[in-house]
Amino acid sequence: MKRIHPLCPLTRTFIVTAFIVSLAAPVAPAWSDGTRLSEGAKTGNADASDAKQDGKSDRPNAADGLLDPALPHETQWQRYKDAAIKFYKFTPEQTEIVAGIYEGCCNRAKLVRKAGDEKESAGNETTDGAKIRLDKLTHELVYRIDAIARKDQIEAASKDGFDSPLKKTPLPKPEPGNPAPDFTLNTAEGKPLTLSAMRGNVVVLTFWASWCGYCKKTLPDIQILQEYYKDNGEVVILGVNCREKEPDSAKALAILKEKEYTFPVVYQGDSAASSYEVAGFPTLFVIGPDGDIIHKQRGHKDNVSKLLIPVIDNALKNKRAAAAGKDSQTRASAATGR
Repeated sequence: MKRIHPLCPLTRTFIVTAFIVSLAAPVAPAWSDGTRLSEGAKTGNADASDAKQDGKSDRPNAADGLLDPALPHETQWQRYKDAAIKFYKFTPEQTEIVAGIYEGCCNRAKLVRKAGDEKESAGNETTDGAKIRLDKLTHELVYRIDAIARKDQIEAASKDGFDSPLKKTPLPKPEPGNPAPDFTLNTAEGKPLTLSAMRGNVVVLTFWASWCGYCKKTLPDIQILQEYYKDNGEVVILGVNCREKEPDSAKALAILKEKEYTFPVVYQGDSAASSYEVAGFPTLFVIGPDGDIIHKQRGHKDNVSKLLIPVIDNALKNKRAAAAGKDSQTRASAATGR
């Protein structure tokens, strides 16, 4: 019979040590399916965090119900305006801007309804079309008012139980294919210009600042576009001056006068720059006749006018083709007695 050799002393020591360590090691309790609790759950942190999250989500929001679709749009806007002023604790200057946004939206609503009535009477649109535009206007109003609030004001309002409804239904990004955010800003003479009032035209927006060196390189090309399309009647070249260090935009005005630029410019466009998520200068947008963004460019590019002319011309071509198609459809309907 073959003799079995006993374990050597070193091996016996290793096995005993491993057994003792395994007894001392803590083992997380297992559920019936064999899964283990996380470290956060074992210490209670995960449960506390979940409870906190649930408590926050269940907390009433003072903004809920302000934009009740059963109410007229102007009433919704006034309710949100008043609540935003209260909870964001806007300064008198901010409150004045908010009042201007509200007034501008009310004026635009009249135009939307008038245009909708005209199209409906012509058989080209139902009242649903106007309602869709007014609903989009509601989102724009809330977005523009929220953009005025500073971070500390937003945080304080949230603690007081007021959170913007746009956290649930954010506006589309200002990117090609999406609607261009509307705004109303003043020229140097104090004349208000509203983007939506230019609907039907191709609009080139240039966000710029007087202290921006690349803007100064881009503006000559913007003037070239102004000269190229000045007699067109369907193209608007518009500069949006913003984020100036002086509130009176004196340096921006001096640049325009010195260089003899003739394209229209609106000023104090910080809120518009926020709506368009402008992170650097210059930033250019081309907006189609239907109000949607068709081109976006960040930063300076040499000979940008040559790059944009084909974009603008193509938009005009599409506009005329669409108009021709509608005319043909109208004539065909008339011929068949519809």
